[in-house]
Amino acid sequence: MPLSYKIDGGIVSTTVTGKVEVREQIDFIREYLSDPALPSPLLILRDSRNQTGHLEQSQQQQLIRFALGVTIDMKVAIVASADVIFGTSRIFQARVDETHNVQVFRDIEQARGWLLQSPVSREYPPKHTSERVYYANACQQAVRD
Repeated sequence: MPLSYKIDGGIVSTTVTGKVEVREQIDFIREYLSDPALPSPLLILRDSRNQTGHLEQSQQQQLIRFALGVTIDMKVAIVASADVIFGTSRIFQARVDETHNVQVFRDIEQARGWLLQSPVSREYPPKHTSERVYYANACQQAVRD
């Protein structure tokens, strides 16, 4: 199975193996976000070290729109060893930074440490008018997708 998760010690640990399409990723995120055992605050450790391939720009935009529509306060640490996965993860981080607390790491223990040490919250929704308009549009698009 290319996507799996477990909840342990207050952290949702997800694992990505092989190539995963955007629809699979969105469905997978919906699945674990609906798990009744979901911890609060929500801490997500995404292990992408065994992920191959990457999303094309249009697919990445679809994932970003979906993520911007998620209203749960969370922290996400993404761990990637391949340069292309690390780079696309950093793009994702930059695009969702106003609403979600995301960091990208090469080392899984550093990622776990960051999840456990710093605050969860980000300002939500964005305070600047242009960002609120973008956010509202992204949420509407995520619902259509």
